[in-house]
Amino acid sequence: MLTQTSVKHALAWSTCAQMGFMLFEIGVGAYTLALAHLLAHSLYKAHSFLASGRTVRASRCERLPLAPLRQRLSLALPAAAVAAMVLMLWPSLVSHNPLLGALLSLAVGSTLLGMPVGTAKPKRLALVGMALALVP
Repeated sequence: MLTQTSVKHALAWSTCAQMGFMLFEIGVGAYTLALAHLLAHSLYKAHSFLASGRTVRASRCERLPLAPLRQRLSLALPAAAVAAMVLMLWPSLVSHNPLLGALLSLAVGSTLLGMPVGTAKPKRLALVGMALALVP
């Protein structure tokens, strides 16, 4: 979703992700939460989808530009190194399960590589911190 360059494609794929969360909520037996999530998501996503056309028309830009690869990798490599160090120094965090380590690396990498052009450094660092907070 973060690497989509079209506003409406990004909105559509985020809806697919939210449907996964709703199925998870149903799976754990939180039926009321899943229904509330469905209603809230449908209301705000309908508004976002309809308003995005107006925004695209006003900005005359249908595609969202991504940052150059060099700029994206300038923060991705140190963040991946920090994630690798965390996984090596505290293997109990991932319970000796390599899948959890791979998911952490994937979360950090996709967060960093999908950042749009002009993302400020403090915001990029905050996003990296949130991705690293996914360590169980």
